[in-house]
Amino acid sequence: MKNNNRVILEIVRIYNLKGLKGVYSFLSKSGIPYKKEFFEFGLSTSIEATVLKGVFVNPFLLQFHYYSVSIRSRKTKFTYNRLRGVKIVLL
Repeated sequence: MKNNNRVILEIVRIYNLKGLKGVYSFLSKSGIPYKKEFFEFGLSTSIEATVLKGVFVNPFLLQFHYYSVSIRSRKTKFTYNRLRGVKIVLL
């Protein structure tokens, strides 16, 4: 468990410097097995979705903000952003 905590602290440090691509690169180069779980919280205009995403994001639990997906409405022709998050699970 102590070694796992060291890896998590290193991942947080790399995330702060290089972002998610840097984290994926570090895990691949180090040979650490992992999987990604994606979560969708809802539209960015929804206060509840924004609060849920804010509670979800925690680098020390390996839960990060993932890019938002733009969705265009067929009826109104407006573009909405869906908030997403990613959780990295070390195997």
